Order: sequence, then structure tokens, then C-alpha cells
Amino acid sequence: MLRQFFKDSSIYGASRFLSQGISLFLVPLYTRVLLPEDYGVIDMIAVFAAIINLTVALEISQGVARYLSEVRSEADRIAYASSGLWFTLGTFGIFAFCALYFSDSLTLLLLDSLQWQKVIQVAVISIVLNGLFSLLQSLLRWQLRPKSYVISNIVFTLVTTGVASFLVIVMKEGVVGVFYGQIAGAVAGAAISWMFTRKYLKLFFVWDKCKEMLAFSLPLVPSGIGVFVANYIDRIAIKNLMTMNDVGLYGIGFRLAAVTNLLMVGFNGALTPLIYSNYKKASTPGDLSRIFKYFLALAIPMVTAISLFSYEILWVFTTPRYYS
Repeated sequence: MLRQFFKDSSIYGASRFLSQGISLFLVPLYTRVLLPEDYGVIDMIAVFAAIINLTVALEISQGVARYLSEVRSEADRIAYASSGLWFTLGTFGIFAFCALYFSDSLTLLLLDSLQWQKVIQVAVISIVLNGLFSLLQSLLRWQLRPKSYVISNIVFTLVTTGVASFLVIVMKEGVVGVFYGQIAGAVAGAAISWMFTRKYLKLFFVWDKCKEMLAFSLPLVPSGIGVFVANYIDRIAIKNLMTMNDVGLYGIGFRLAAVTNLLMVGFNGALTPLIYSNYKKASTPGDLSRIFKYFLALAIPMVTAISLFSYEILWVFTTPRYYS
């Protein structure tokens, strides 16, 4: 298990390093085009997207993970994967219809001004497509196919950043260009992911399998909401107590500090599928203990370095209106 973990973790980590590196490279460019308020809008929509991804599909991807990693029958694998896909498409389709129909009210609720209504409408489409892409990618993870996962993630990252950069920096489209980029990236990434995992995706839905997966995933929704509150309540509080401009300033700092997530994504991306595949083995608890020790040995120095040189990092990556 340890050898498989380090191999898969390095692959997932390299993919995340590429996407995070490109995102960091874009910060100095975006901060010269977008205002702090624009970043605030992006962050508030990210908060909305996070809660939608947690609740709309009822975390069925976790149910897919639970059973797809364990069953050996090809027919059962197809039944679980296909049922999870169609359930996700159905629930996100209902969400998209409602959100677009009530987009004016949704805009006022999230951003307090109808000037952002078009941005909300485009963002809703990007949320739906990213939800589909996320499920298709998770199927690759649960099949222990990190290389295929990385290829789809690289395609998603390159298309998203390419389209968004062109629209925001060259065409001066503003915030909406960011979400058009996400739409393009999600379509490209989902197409690649589907190509790799299409043998498990068929045009049928097995309700008994869906109920089985939901019985596992539904109890995870409240815990996911708890994680959401811990991760995003800060932005909601800043928006309600201060201004959208302050949300944007906070968001920039958060993005730069999130470099530490590089370790976490490689760690989590490799570890979760291995736990589902090896949880019955007697050696698994000891292997997990050693893995966590290695993780802490890397994470603590990285966090310390970012904390010590925070002002210098802001000076390099942003403009005075973000740190003065």
C-alpha cells in the first residue's frame, strides 16, 4: 500500500502543482485587470458553488466510490457508475432550471446588485458542467487510474486558463470571462474523462443501486456542510459585515496561501481510493500512521515559510491596491 500511495500521490501532486502553478502565474496578470471587488464576486460565487456541489447530488460520488472500489463484477461496476452519473445529471439539471429561472433573486441574494445577473447565469452553467466533470474524474480515481485522471485534469486546467486569460486580459470581458473559461475547461475535461471511463457508462439507471449508494452518501451531507461552514463562513461574514472589496482582498491572500494545498491534494487524491481498496488489511492502520508522519514533515516547513514571507509574496504577485 505504501509503494502504491507514494506513486499515486506523486502523480496527483504533479497534476495539482501544474494547475496551481498556472493559477499563481495568472494572479499578477489578473490583479492588473480585475478590481478587488471583482475578486470578491468570484469568491462569493465560489462559496455558492461549494454548497451546491455538496448538497444537490447528495454526495452520491462518495457512494460510487464506496461500491465501485469493492465490486468485482463488470455488470455491477457499470450499474453503479451509470446510476451515479444519471442521478447527478438529473439533480444538477433541476438545479440549473431553478437557478436560471430565479437568477435575478439569486443575484440579489449573493451579490446585492443586479449588475452581476449575467455573471450569475454563466456561473450556474459552469457549476453544472463542473459537477459533471467532477463525477467523471472521480470514476477514474476509484478505478485507481491516476494517469488518466491527471491527463483530464491537465486538459481542464489548460483550456480553462487559456480561455479565461484571453477573455479577461485580451478581450477585457471582466469577471464573466473567468466563468466562460470554466465552462470551456469543464466541457473539455469531461470529454476526456468520459473517453477514459466510457466502458462503465451506459444508458440505463438501476434504482436499487442508486438507493444503495445514497444510503451510504446521505449521512455524509451534514458533515460536508460542516466542512463548508468551516471553510467559507469567513467570506460570508466579511461580505455581510464589510464590503465586496474586502472579500476580494481576503480572497487574494487565501489564493496565495493555498499553495500548501499542493501537498494535501496529492495526499488526498492518492490516499482515499487506497483506503477503500485496502481497509480490510491488517497492515493498513500502520501504513496510514507512517503516511501522516511523512505528510506533516513536508507541510509544517512549507506553512512556516509562507507565513514568514507573506508581505514579500504580496509585493511580487499583486499591485498596491491589494496590499497598501
